[in-house]
Amino acid sequence: MTCLVALALSGVAATNQASASPGDINAATVSLFTPAAVESDIDTFWRQLFASNALAYSTPAVYPLSEPVNSGCGYVTPDQYLAFYCSADFAVYWSVPGYDAAYATAGEAAWVNVMAHEWSHHVQLLLGLHTPWRQANDNVGLELEATCMGGAYVGSARDRGLVDDVMIDSMVGMFIGSAAHGSTAQVQAAFLGGLDAGIAACGMDVVLVSA
Repeated sequence: MTCLVALALSGVAATNQASASPGDINAATVSLFTPAAVESDIDTFWRQLFASNALAYSTPAVYPLSEPVNSGCGYVTPDQYLAFYCSADFAVYWSVPGYDAAYATAGEAAWVNVMAHEWSHHVQLLLGLHTPWRQANDNVGLELEATCMGGAYVGSARDRGLVDDVMIDSMVGMFIGSAAHGSTAQVQAAFLGGLDAGIAACGMDVVLVSA
């Protein structure tokens, strides 16, 4: 399935998290870290960035996966991946049991991290950076780029008071490395680069300029 980029269920280390809320919603009443609210905030982050660069943006579809599905990237079961992006469907799929397990063991910030990463694959596709050639020949580079882009979103969320340093430390601890995503040191460095320096650290300044 060359069009599928995924986070395996076993690829996230366990951490504990606190909660936060969207910048434009009362923190006392609504948590950011429900799947739907996370999706909305990440989508808004990228939509605004594309708009500031006069680029067309489209929101990916997001599908909860509670049963096996024949996606555009092949047959997938909920126990295979925590989440994955299928470029053929322009969609992020997330495992319902995987989400429950991740929340129970890693808390709310884990899901923010996962969704930020998978959404970044959609952004890569829109920018022409997510290609079959890269998946076949530079998959680790593709994944590290997406991890960096996810870090750039988390940096924005931090600046807006949606995540704190304790949560970010736990996110960094989630990255344990894999053959598909790069070594632990590489993945952590990519995330921290995006977190601290924004999309320029990801090499995105050739196609996007931060607002």
